[in-house]
Amino acid sequence: MGACVVRELSDLAKTDLAKAGVRVLVAAARLGQLKTVEPRFLTFLAQQTHLAEDDRPPAASASLVQYHTWWIHRLDDVLQHDSAAATPLRNVVDWSMRWLADHPADPTAEPGPTAPAQAASPLPAGSPGGRPTAASEEWPPARPGRWPTAATAPRVPRTLQGRPSRAPGGASAETPGSRPPPAPQEPSGEAPRATPAPTHNSMAGGTVHHLIQTGTVHSLTLHAGHPAHAGSLPAPHDWPRADQVDPVALGVRRSRRFGNETGLPPYVRRDVDSKLDALVITADVMGGLLVVTGPALSGTSRTAWEAVRRNTPTDTRIFAPSPGTDLRALPALLRAAEDKSSYALWLDELDGHIGENGLDVNLLAQLTALHVPVIATMRDEVYDTHRFGRHPASRLLGGADTVELTSLWSEAERTRLAAADDPRLVDAVRWRGDSGVTEFLALGPELWDEWRRARRAAAHPHGHRLVRAAVDLARCGIEGDIPQSLLRGVIEVYGAVPTGKPFGEALLWAYKKRHDVTGLLVRGSTSTRWRPYGSLVADAARSPESEPVPDDVWILAIDAAKSDPGLPFTALAEAFRGILLARAERGDVDAMTALAALALDLEDVEAAMEWYGAAARLGDARAGFELGMLLAEHRSEVEAIPYLEAAAAKGLHGAASVLADLYQRRCAHWLWVAADRGEPEALSRLKGPLSPQSMIPPPGTS
Repeated sequence: MGACVVRELSDLAKTDLAKAGVRVLVAAARLGQLKTVEPRFLTFLAQQTHLAEDDRPPAASASLVQYHTWWIHRLDDVLQHDSAAATPLRNVVDWSMRWLADHPADPTAEPGPTAPAQAASPLPAGSPGGRPTAASEEWPPARPGRWPTAATAPRVPRTLQGRPSRAPGGASAETPGSRPPPAPQEPSGEAPRATPAPTHNSMAGGTVHHLIQTGTVHSLTLHAGHPAHAGSLPAPHDWPRADQVDPVALGVRRSRRFGNETGLPPYVRRDVDSKLDALVITADVMGGLLVVTGPALSGTSRTAWEAVRRNTPTDTRIFAPSPGTDLRALPALLRAAEDKSSYALWLDELDGHIGENGLDVNLLAQLTALHVPVIATMRDEVYDTHRFGRHPASRLLGGADTVELTSLWSEAERTRLAAADDPRLVDAVRWRGDSGVTEFLALGPELWDEWRRARRAAAHPHGHRLVRAAVDLARCGIEGDIPQSLLRGVIEVYGAVPTGKPFGEALLWAYKKRHDVTGLLVRGSTSTRWRPYGSLVADAARSPESEPVPDDVWILAIDAAKSDPGLPFTALAEAFRGILLARAERGDVDAMTALAALALDLEDVEAAMEWYGAAARLGDARAGFELGMLLAEHRSEVEAIPYLEAAAAKGLHGAASVLADLYQRRCAHWLWVAADRGEPEALSRLKGPLSPQSMIPPPGTS
């Protein structure tokens, strides 16, 4: 970057150096390359800058330390808000002070007129906090030497964006008074030289590439063959401003929204952002092509756009043409534009924009001359194909700055992600699995829509139910692998069961990878264990369209977990219990009976009898029957009889038979008691169904 700064010095002399210089220095500082910029370059920038009367830099005779201090003052906002650039910029001042200690004479001050004494800056050398006062003489004083001076360098009026104004036709606009009048010529005794005749060039036909003119060019007429038509391109003043652009229109993938979230989740800074920021600043000042590359769904478009948004003026006009748009007329449009705003060309998936009528080396050169940055994205493999070998775009890409993204996030990036509170980013932390964060966010909406639409009879209804089974089981709390046998059982809850070939076809459809990243189902540790892709689970949990997980699915999951150590039995039971408690408190009888059954799974008989009793008191015959059975087994048959009689009276199937068996045992019990007491008729009645051979005496009898 430092070498680039020095190399582009002649171009910088034609720009608004007050802000262009600041932006280049910040870019160099962020890249840690500011040490390669000579002190005399900063002096030159200070001398060439157009400033208000109360904001002039120190006079030309001031020391380099004072110039450095003036630049630090100009960079006050940067020093306060950009920690990446602040330290290197301050180091420049320290470095210059050490240099001056070894070189008392200023080597950049070549022989020439001495500045008036009153022009000396009152700012003490090396005081970063000071602010220079206005000099009284015309700034800057004449200063011959190898560096251009204010009197000789081309001057352009400053714009609010720190970008050079462009007059129609591509020439830099000048304001009256911006250039001092020519100094009167001293009489010299030499004969006046003849004025050369004006030179005129005219060229017609063919393609214009490079023209070299010796002497003074007074007029130049070009009649190029097959001119590009500007009518197909929108006028620059119609391009949207950077602060009004919808990133989705630039190629950024939209994320799923179920609540009050914005269109896109908050941007999480990537490790390459510091480098990318510096390159965008340089491109914004100098022009040029910047390409962000990465694998599919790695976030190249979002990362590139966020860098543009951070580092260009908010009123920059952004042009994002469709692939295949003829861009040859773009430079002419920009030269003729009456609106002297900043402009930028955005080319998402650059391979769709390069070629004979798109971006090539010649068009890029024209845009660079107009200081228009071209920001582009490409997939890694596409970039490699076009960049290396004999591809026509190789020269174009060879001159571009590139930043490479990866789908895998670093530990620092994941730490920044974990600090986010947007629910979509929270879901990415929990559910992305082995996929990248950007893949998770980008694929989620597509997978959700495909799964939901698959329920139609003409689509993949079996595959839809299979994926639903996996999603519902994950919502229950099985975040790991799910046995295929459990998936088959859960599918029955939803209706028709795909068996044989239909089940295999459903499994293949669900497992097929989308975008070479993932399927709706992901294979587990073995060929018979599966899990749903995490974004489906996250979206199902937040979507208002999602139905609650059926109780039967919970019950099947808990039953399977009893015998499968790979399934979280306790976690499933507690989660289901929490759901049921909320419903039971609202008087849901089904929830009460489910709580009783869950208590039995947890071997809590007392809790089971309590919940069955609550449901029975609300008139549920089945709950009364189950309570009667538990009472008869664990407490007293006498306590069980009322509940069993109530169930039998309501016609509950099987209740009458169970009640008869209970009464039979009770009758036999008391006949045995009577026989033991010597009552002869009791023995005679212990026959048939009540005989000892047909009935085991109740516990406690002899």
